[in-house]
Amino acid sequence: MFVWAFRCRLRGLTQRYGGTFLALLAFVNLVAGIALLTAYFFHIPPGPDFAALSTALPSPAADLRQSVAYEDGVLAPRAAALVGDIYSARALLTELSSGRVLYRKAPEERSAPASLTKMMTIILALEALPDLDEEILLPEAIFPPLHTAGASMAGFQPGERVPVRDLLYGAMLPSGAEAAVGLACAVSGSESDFVQRMNEKAGELGMTETRFANCTGLNHPGQWSTARDMTVLLQYALQNEMFRELFTRPTYRTPSNEYHPSGISMVNTMFSQVRTARIEEVGYLLGGKTGYDGPVSGLCLASLAEVGGEEYILITLGAGHGETSPALHLLDAFTIYSRIPEMLSM
Repeated sequence: MFVWAFRCRLRGLTQRYGGTFLALLAFVNLVAGIALLTAYFFHIPPGPDFAALSTALPSPAADLRQSVAYEDGVLAPRAAALVGDIYSARALLTELSSGRVLYRKAPEERSAPASLTKMMTIILALEALPDLDEEILLPEAIFPPLHTAGASMAGFQPGERVPVRDLLYGAMLPSGAEAAVGLACAVSGSESDFVQRMNEKAGELGMTETRFANCTGLNHPGQWSTARDMTVLLQYALQNEMFRELFTRPTYRTPSNEYHPSGISMVNTMFSQVRTARIEEVGYLLGGKTGYDGPVSGLCLASLAEVGGEEYILITLGAGHGETSPALHLLDAFTIYSRIPEMLSM
């Protein structure tokens, strides 16, 4: 019945439209025949299974994941939108174990690193001075220039002999410039020779956009770095057990001596500005190093936090423009760290 009806319909169309309809019908048959022959001879494969493909993609190689160059090109821009505006001009958030970048803001832009410079001073001193009980003489000549420059001081005195351990804490926690210069002179004989060593180390680590001119971080036109290079430095330094101890220590008191009968009480400049190390409900601030040298550098911070069982490092540079500014660098740190769970769920 169906065939008979189709034939009748076909005969009617042929009588009505004549040769035009027959030509169209022949063209359709020709196209269909060509398609079938092509599929047969060239074996066109089926389309990709995107669901299977997404799970089959290889993970980054181990050596790449250990590099700070490893970035998630999709995640970081989305994280920037999630975090919104921050006070710091430059920032970089990195997962410590893998080097994966979660958040970035102008990470390659040069900036004065201020006292984040002392991270390089400290790690070089740790590598060159293994005996932490060795006493170092602080030359009187290093003090007047530091006082003139308004450098932060740990409290050691000219001519005092200080154990390496105390100088390390003095350079890290209160950001003591005399402690940093004392370590530099102990390692290389002079600050200028030590600076050469700093730049050589920066080259070894791949800090291509960094140049040091002093070991303290005092403002100098020939001294600059980037958030990415400071991340490379911190990622390297935290592999040293003693550096990690210094970086995460809230307070320290030196032993008593003739210069300081009660010792010198030191407080980490980052922890002194926070009421709690808890980052909302997601984690804790473990340690950090602050930096500030006027409007040229703004407020800077290198920090370490634990969120969801993983450790993350954050470098922020150039927040605020004066000593009276609130702790804008810390506000940025808490804002960015608190968003990590949402970043990872995107």
